[in-house]
Amino acid sequence: MIKQKALAVKRIRIVLVISILLISVLLTSTSCRRDLNYIIGNKPNFRGIVVEIAEDSVTVRITISDDDALHKYSHVRVPLPPTYSDGDPGRLQQGDEVSVYYESILPTEDEQLADLQNVYAVFLVTPAGREIDVSRIFGVR
Repeated sequence: MIKQKALAVKRIRIVLVISILLISVLLTSTSCRRDLNYIIGNKPNFRGIVVEIAEDSVTVRITISDDDALHKYSHVRVPLPPTYSDGDPGRLQQGDEVSVYYESILPTEDEQLADLQNVYAVFLVTPAGREIDVSRIFGVR
């Protein structure tokens, strides 16, 4: 009888530990999604075409922007990697259309070029003349 109670208590502890771990994982994964949703809804962003690729950044020609601070620039240097990404931003190619979410703009010596600070996300909108394997991005087989 005592052994059965001890075994039952042990099983309850194991179930509680596993439950707490699962809840922690779920809360962590949903908080990341909420953060990304907040960024998309509240941070400045623009669309543009990748014109130059360096090891740690890409230069993007601005095509659409609602941020008044960007209107005086034609190009923006985007540091990589961003905080969030839909795939591998290192696989961007010249001509790709991207959407970039960021915190702030830093002027450069070149009056037509700005640097971005705190880049949150770079999303591939339209690839330049190539097929994208969406199964890699969405985990579909």
